Amino acid sequence: MKWFCPNCWQQIERKTNKCPHCNYNLIEFEKISYEDKLILALKNPMRENRMFSIYMLGQISSTKAVKPYTSFPAQALIQLSFSILQKH
Repeated sequence: MKWFCPNCWQQIERKTNKCPHCNYNLIEFEKISYEDKLILALKNPMRENRMFSIYMLGQISSTKAVKPYTSFPAQALIQLSFSILQKH
């Protein structure tokens, strides 16, 4: 199984306390909420992990994950979604 830093998304060892690439404190990461971890995982380089995060954010009815996009005009959101889908 591959492990990634939730800050820079470089591959790391599983039992690492700090990312060797960006010095992100992985112990502090353990303290953040599940919802926030799912939101961070939206940038995970592995498609399956991103899709799982999207699914779980929907299951928990996360509004926190949606708020950054509510200021976008509807057409811009449609274009953004379409471009994301085309990349993957």
